[in-house]
Amino acid sequence: MAMYQPLQISANETGLVQDRENFLLPNDAYPILENAFVWRERIKRKQGYKLLGRLKRNLEDQPLGLTVALQTTYTFANIFTTLTITGEPNAQINPGSLVITISAPDSATFTDNGDGTFTVTGVGVALGSSINYSTGAVTIVLSASVGGATITANISYFPSLPVMGLRQRELNNTNNEQTIAFDTKYAYRFIAITGWEEFIPGTTWTGNDSDFFWSTNYWQTPAPAFLKLFWVTNDSGINGDPIRYTDGITWTDFGASSPTGTGKIDVAGNFLNQCLALLPFRGRLVSFNTLEGPSLATSINYQNRIRWAAIGNPLTIDGAPTPTTVGAWRDDVRGRGGFLDIPTSEAITAVGYVRDNLVIYCERSTWQLRYTGRSIAPFQIEKVNTELGAESTFSAVQFDTSLVGVGDKGIVECDSYKSQRIDIKIPDLVFNFNNDANGPKRVHGIRDIPQRLAYWIYPYRPVKCIYPNRRLVYNYENDSWAIFTDSLTTLGQFQTQSNLRWIDFEPIPDPEGTWAKQNYPWVNKPALFPAIIGGNQQGFVEYLGSQIMDSPTTNDISLTI
Repeated sequence: MAMYQPLQISANETGLVQDRENFLLPNDAYPILENAFVWRERIKRKQGYKLLGRLKRNLEDQPLGLTVALQTTYTFANIFTTLTITGEPNAQINPGSLVITISAPDSATFTDNGDGTFTVTGVGVALGSSINYSTGAVTIVLSASVGGATITANISYFPSLPVMGLRQRELNNTNNEQTIAFDTKYAYRFIAITGWEEFIPGTTWTGNDSDFFWSTNYWQTPAPAFLKLFWVTNDSGINGDPIRYTDGITWTDFGASSPTGTGKIDVAGNFLNQCLALLPFRGRLVSFNTLEGPSLATSINYQNRIRWAAIGNPLTIDGAPTPTTVGAWRDDVRGRGGFLDIPTSEAITAVGYVRDNLVIYCERSTWQLRYTGRSIAPFQIEKVNTELGAESTFSAVQFDTSLVGVGDKGIVECDSYKSQRIDIKIPDLVFNFNNDANGPKRVHGIRDIPQRLAYWIYPYRPVKCIYPNRRLVYNYENDSWAIFTDSLTTLGQFQTQSNLRWIDFEPIPDPEGTWAKQNYPWVNKPALFPAIIGGNQQGFVEYLGSQIMDSPTTNDISLTI
């Protein structure tokens, strides 16, 4: 028998390899590499989560009813039901946020202490008054009641709905993007002191937990404001939501439901009402996989269609400002809008820029959209690959010279001239993606430029689940792979608006209570640093691998029971 000989493994490069038997693997390859990855020639563990915040709404002066003469106890079995908040079965009160006010003649105020009890004034009684933050059950007690007084509430609560988008909205300040978060019903923005709050209250969405939000930034409002427009679509179908855009002040419907008639595509009165994706390209706003018709409810889905507006303003309408003006999307007027159907029965699933072209992934093929320079037919479509496509809209990750997407046959890279698989080391992994419960739509990708990594979250088939429970990690610097165990629904970026300071963080408890004995190095990320974040099925948004501290040893809270 040969003697034991130690083997030194240095300068790790290969990472996860699943295309050969274990005994054939290189010395720095691993048949299983979970919650660790190859990074700059060493094995580095998965970094922990740091909580950015939970998506929440703030409601003021909400009516709860009237007091009744001689009745002293008022019980709301579920305050959300009383407030007619529906479709949010897991909603939770934000502890310390509830204030119930009773007007004259039964004057009283109940202020939430954050521990299930109230501080009371007036004819309110603390004993017996209580809150259950999880169920929404609230009881208030009065010492006496004349009756006829209004009961109102100020409340902050977590809808606890799945995060369906973490999108970047361009602001007028250079290199400063605002992250807009979406769940299935509301949009949110982040405020440094109070955390997430509803973005432009009053507008709601009706998608389900697989209708993710696509956004793009294009055009601006007239002088003197020059506010940039943020366009959003969620591919929720004929019973869902129209395309909408906002200047940061109001949401405006686009298409047949718009107040001004934007998006009209022909003299017959058909409109562009919804689409899978929108991108500005060659001075025009271009839509992909469209729903068109006289209304959203009667629209037809042209899954292989590319439709574009006239050069410049995509919001011009017929007859404004003069009777000779024609709408930007009209395809029956030369020089205005137009459309092109890809010669395939497959649906357009993902799009992105590569050099000066647009790469378009269909279900099982890859195409590119080229600019012709002609006003009548400004674009032409060309096939790049017949059998490699992408199934997941948000799996498309933009690289310097290519677009990478996840398809039914593998992870595909297209440089606009050729399309090929890049997952040769893990050739069978995509076949373990769960296709049930709209599994392909749930695959999301993003590029972590500072670490030179790309991530894809996906639902792992051997485990019965709806939401993604794994994160595929690709180190494109050395072509290595790894897998993390995660529970996320979408990925995005977030820019802090101020520099971080020691005083902003409480020290880890130690006998002396000093910073000197902390077990992590201080890595100060500057303001506007593009951190990678992820949202999950209960409305939590987390830094992935905290951008505050290097390699945190534990995860912040990310789910509630």
